[in-house]
Amino acid sequence: LRTFRSVLDTTWVNNLRTELRWLGERAGTVRDLDVLAERLEATVQTLDDSDASASELLMFHLREQRAAARSELLAALTSPRYLDLLDSVVQAASAPQFADAARNDNHPDKRRAKQLASDVLPTLVYKSWKQLNRAAVDLRADSPDEDFHEVRILAKRCRYATEAAMPVCGRPARRFASALKELQTVLGDLQDTVVAEAWLRNVPLTDATVGIVVGLLIAAEREQRLAARKNFENVWSKASEESLRDWMKK
Repeated sequence: LRTFRSVLDTTWVNNLRTELRWLGERAGTVRDLDVLAERLEATVQTLDDSDASASELLMFHLREQRAAARSELLAALTSPRYLDLLDSVVQAASAPQFADAARNDNHPDKRRAKQLASDVLPTLVYKSWKQLNRAAVDLRADSPDEDFHEVRILAKRCRYATEAAMPVCGRPARRFASALKELQTVLGDLQDTVVAEAWLRNVPLTDATVGIVVGLLIAAEREQRLAARKNFENVWSKASEESLRDWMKK
């Protein structure tokens, strides 16, 4: 929807994206807690036996939060709003609503609407790439976590735009999407450490032993974040190779 919004009806696109965002926020909360639980469970296994009781209290608190988030998601999935969204998505896939420019022969943008997808798609993907490149080249080893997160979002958008173009643009687009997927994975791992530390800092400290475990887990997350930051340089170098973008049209 973001990639093709220039040839789609603005109101229709915005409404559909709003509803998808509503669902995504609820599913995303459960997903984040699932990822967090997997991360923390792996780390607490490496702690001393003396930390087992405090670790269990910590994981119990996490499971309670996850159960509440899951209940909210299930409520959304059984609501009329979700069923309406399903109908809208099915309709969007079979009969998208094009902008007036795509229907009106007298509109100045009609020419673009009549162009072949093989001519239009590479240009749309290139716009997404420019946004990603502009943000990524400014990243430094000591850049704020928020800047890395912004690049992650732009990498995800660019990847999905490229994947939408793959049926038309073929293998070159597929190779570029694969490189972006690796970049997105590294930046996703980095963001997961940020989310984990933020959650740990808000855990109720019922006693000193829980505080000790929280400190150990935060230290482990920071170590993994540092590794992800270093790994970013390698994957960005590969994803930004000019040969991967020969198929794009500027």
